[in-house]
Amino acid sequence: MSFRCPTCRDPLAQETEHLVCRRCERHYPLVRGIPDFRTESGYWCNVSRQVLRELVDDARTSGDWRAAANRHVPDYVEHFTSRGRADFRFLLPLDRTSVVLDAGAMWGGITVPMAPEAGTVYAVDKTLETIEFLDLRAKQSGLGNVRVCACGLDKLPFQDGFFDIVILSGVLEWVAVDEETVLARDYFQPRHDRRSYGLAPERVQTDVLTELRRVLKATGVLCLAIENRYGLPYFLGKPDDHVNVRFVPLLPRRLANLVTQWRLNSPYRTYTHSDRALRSMLGEAGFDTVKVMGCSPHYIEPDFICNQVRARYYLRKHRHRLGRKYGLMSRLLPASLLSKTIPSFVVLAGGANGTQTEQAKLARVFDDAMAHKAVGPVRELALVDSRKGDDLPACFEVWTADGSVPSHFCKVARDPGAAAILKDECENMGRFHAACREPFGAVVPPQALVERDDVRMLIYRHLGGKVSTPKALYRGFLATRRLEHAALRAIELLCEFQRQTFQRKVRMRDLLTALDGWLARIGVLDAASAANVAHLREELERLGDRELPVCAVHGDFNLGNIMVCGKERYLLDFEHYEDTGLPFFDLGNITISTLLMAFDARVFLGQEHHRRAVALFRSWVSAYQKLSGIDTEVLRFLCPLAALEQKAKTYPAHRDPATYPMFPDPVFTKLLAPRESFWQ
Repeated sequence: MSFRCPTCRDPLAQETEHLVCRRCERHYPLVRGIPDFRTESGYWCNVSRQVLRELVDDARTSGDWRAAANRHVPDYVEHFTSRGRADFRFLLPLDRTSVVLDAGAMWGGITVPMAPEAGTVYAVDKTLETIEFLDLRAKQSGLGNVRVCACGLDKLPFQDGFFDIVILSGVLEWVAVDEETVLARDYFQPRHDRRSYGLAPERVQTDVLTELRRVLKATGVLCLAIENRYGLPYFLGKPDDHVNVRFVPLLPRRLANLVTQWRLNSPYRTYTHSDRALRSMLGEAGFDTVKVMGCSPHYIEPDFICNQVRARYYLRKHRHRLGRKYGLMSRLLPASLLSKTIPSFVVLAGGANGTQTEQAKLARVFDDAMAHKAVGPVRELALVDSRKGDDLPACFEVWTADGSVPSHFCKVARDPGAAAILKDECENMGRFHAACREPFGAVVPPQALVERDDVRMLIYRHLGGKVSTPKALYRGFLATRRLEHAALRAIELLCEFQRQTFQRKVRMRDLLTALDGWLARIGVLDAASAANVAHLREELERLGDRELPVCAVHGDFNLGNIMVCGKERYLLDFEHYEDTGLPFFDLGNITISTLLMAFDARVFLGQEHHRRAVALFRSWVSAYQKLSGIDTEVLRFLCPLAALEQKAKTYPAHRDPATYPMFPDPVFTKLLAPRESFWQ
């Protein structure tokens, strides 16, 4: 048995309903098979104990933890099931032999993604009910390498040097709080169970870190995630994440304590820290090497995780996602201050007695995969441009040499089932280049498709450019001009893409067959849409022998998939590529969808339409007509044909069709309108 007595650290013997220490004669109960090492019944959760108890009972009775969670805690399911929360695991020396401790595991949001790639994962928490739920979740998910127990973090039931990796994510700031905490209740109102404390919060936090250092191997790694006490959002008025009071983290501790005593009837004990304070605290706890990385907007759902020096670059790059005030301040603050006011930290600590920690998992796999290409060893990794969705890849930039510019860009599958998406993208790019009439430098193929050591990734040469979205372009001074220019350059790229993959021409009346297929997949239309489709059919018949080119279809041709590198443009993301199709779908994406994303879509649903949008659309279609040579009469039907094809497509399970701007019913109906509509 791996568990040890938390008091004397001797091995434990199992009896019917207890674990027994023969040396100090202490008994630790087994509660429904789960060891309980707590000295008092602590509770910390988003929901009340009663709701959590009902969830556990339902999950046990029904045998379906996810369905039970959707019934009892629907607002939190995405929070603890998203694998993206554990993207940092690729930065750790994790493999199938690793013994991992998830300290403060709660629902299992990190335990479950880590388990398939580790040897054994031990999940501990002071709340017995959440540990029961996690135990059921792991067993019902077929994860036989997850071990659970209820205990505090100040006395862990493990021997010295037992773990290769210890995770402490969003927990350190709470360890000094002993009151029963229900976030859904206590975050919004004063407490009525005020307690007295003997130890200062920093002392409790340091003691917990010292205990984690004890159970960690000399070559092991502690991964700590916590908010930055001096994070820029706090300066701009964001309430503290733990007590919901503005400016509290920034105040001197004694003054902050007076404020929370007055506002919440509770002392201030959820201490967060600056990077310097974290280094000092970890050093006092026995960690010799400490690497502090910046993270934004929050460690739970990070857009990026990278070293502090590079963090200021990524903060400015992603400023449009953080709100207007934050974006403005990220541009005005000096770089030295910006790296100190990043919202969250992810800290890797270890290396006791001068020993070196092992290489990060992703770096190890990358080096093995690229050894034959004479690429140097990985010097640094950064998680970048992270998007929600288990089927979407986590993206990393890789430095194989000193300098400010990464050498490679990697897409890494978060879930084993998502590896097929990366494989499809690799194969699609290969088919595209095979179909091109001549070399096409605007599409850069991957250098390697890798599947080893539980890592599935595509490796690209880093292009060093910038990707912009319509919303990011259409703001501030000269917004219309920037958006128009970006789309015109994209249309030039689209015309070259379609010229390179041209296959044959079809007559307009031949589109009636495609139209029938689309309508069969769409199903029943409302009366107005059906009338518009009937009118479209008549118009296609009238155009008769006018011709339209058949070419490849990118499938997601938008500004977000075009990287600008000086005067060069590169086309990215071939996940939805099709060998054969019509030019309308890609053209509709770069014109109609761009306008719908840049402007509020509601602008197009009323009688009055934005004159700038009208002018932009007409200039883009006119530019496309001149470059492509397609008949102007044919292009009059861009909107209905693009909308029908969009609506009829079969989407992968991970892609919500509603995320496509042309898909929602009000927009779709408007795009089907005859030529007297706004679009024509």
